[in-house]
Amino acid sequence: MAHRDIVASRYWNTNGTPVAIVAIEGGNTDVGAYIGGDPDANNSEEGTLAWVAGHGAKLSRNDALRMLPQLRDCGLAYRD
Repeated sequence: MAHRDIVASRYWNTNGTPVAIVAIEGGNTDVGAYIGGDPDANNSEEGTLAWVAGHGAKLSRNDALRMLPQLRDCGLAYRD
């Protein structure tokens, strides 16, 4: 993986509203997770993940691990 690669994600589309959680590898072999939704992403998973990766709200370590439990085993420290 490389800096800014998506490590893990979840995507939902509820009644035309796309929402995603995205964990991104940082530049210091760490990871941060973000949540958000972009109504202009045309409801596509790929577009929503990209938007959240760049503009989403940062999740706390506890919330990120609760929603993306696979982060525990990814070998990267969580970036607070």
